[in-house]
Amino acid sequence: MNEVTLGDLIAPANVRRAGCDELPVLSITMRSGLVDQSTKFKKRVASSDTSDYKVVRRGQLVVGFPIDEGVLDFQTLYPEAIVSPAYGIWDLKDSRTADVEYLRRYLRSPRAMAYYKGKLRGSTARRRSLPSTVFRALDVPLPALDDQRRIAAILHRIELLNTRQEEAARLVDDFANAVFDEIVGGVTNTVQLGDIAQFYGGTTLPDGIPFTGQSDGAFLMKVSDMNLPGNEEEVASCALWSRDTGPKASTCPPGAVILPKRGGAISTNKKRRATRPTILDPNLMGVAPLDGRLRTSFLLYWFKRFDLASLTSGSTVPQLNKRDLAPLEFPLATLRDQDEFEHRLTSIHQHGRLLRSRSAYLAELLTSLQSRAFSGHL
Repeated sequence: MNEVTLGDLIAPANVRRAGCDELPVLSITMRSGLVDQSTKFKKRVASSDTSDYKVVRRGQLVVGFPIDEGVLDFQTLYPEAIVSPAYGIWDLKDSRTADVEYLRRYLRSPRAMAYYKGKLRGSTARRRSLPSTVFRALDVPLPALDDQRRIAAILHRIELLNTRQEEAARLVDDFANAVFDEIVGGVTNTVQLGDIAQFYGGTTLPDGIPFTGQSDGAFLMKVSDMNLPGNEEEVASCALWSRDTGPKASTCPPGAVILPKRGGAISTNKKRRATRPTILDPNLMGVAPLDGRLRTSFLLYWFKRFDLASLTSGSTVPQLNKRDLAPLEFPLATLRDQDEFEHRLTSIHQHGRLLRSRSAYLAELLTSLQSRAFSGHL
């Protein structure tokens, strides 16, 4: 396969500022590339004064940061739009040589992002820059134009299938929330959370060993463990494990809802359910049913319905403590209704796991096809 440098295909654009022009405002996301702010964020998030924003024409390449996370894309949404003055804009020299859809996918591929990551300069992670000369030196595999379009079409089909699976999984999650709301809507009995729940505070974690699938013992959980693959709702794994449980006040039981309790992690609004005894570090807290009046799934979905940041105390560093949560009014549904919710939730989650499994397979397939396509084997 023929290879050229990116500089053979693109050149810095002569940029026009927006001035008084009223044009769509675009942002670049890692996942979706260029998006219209009004549709992606449901509102305009740009400054009210966009006179210094850059005008980007259809077919031009927009480069943002961090580039090593794929924050770059060709503008194919509008004849003209505007982007942040911090973004770089490039012209495609000749559309008869390179197809925009092919080049877009290559520039956002794992191979290209590995190149960016290895060449970045600067000390601040999300502001590290790639010199234009280095950007233009990127090697680009360039088959014949018809082959570029064929490859782009194949990759697009897999991307589309994966997007549909992800959207279906999100709809399943929305349905679970709707079922919970339906049950809560008929509840007339409310109690304070502190009357039906036990609270667990974090502590300095004891020494542990890496978790490699041990079926017994306790997890040693930090905030970072909330982000591990497979921990999207339940804590299936942690980096560290201990054969022994810790202090009773900081070891929450299976079924407890685990929340961030200090600092910026609260704003992530993450809630996870424990699947085994879990010792919490000082930045986490747990909430578990106090007695048989409350089911763990019902407690988890109640927590899902509000923003943790709205409950915090502390002026400099946000804090979430028992005194913030215990007085909250909890809609205590009958055990029959809670059990019905858990039964329906089991079926919903089975369907959601199937959809997420298919999505993971498609993501792996896409990575494999990209590798083959950009090495001349597709």
